[in-house]
Amino acid sequence: MVIAKLALSAEWPAWSKKQARAARLVCAECDYDLRKFKDETRLPFDIRLPERPKARRLVCGQCCNDGVNEMERLAALAGKPS
Repeated sequence: MVIAKLALSAEWPAWSKKQARAARLVCAECDYDLRKFKDETRLPFDIRLPERPKARRLVCGQCCNDGVNEMERLAALAGKPS
């Protein structure tokens, strides 16, 4: 499955924002720091680009509609209703 809800490691909050960005722990769309666990609407989802299906790309729940948009896109590609 392309979308995976992730639980980020407890030691990552000690990293700087620059290190988190290099490790791709910020939202690929809005640059929100996904290591913050206070906002449940911003949970991280692994939404991969069609042209780079093996590269991890984390997106916050607000930017990706909690993965619903991606699931609908994949269902349309497979020809199955979601």
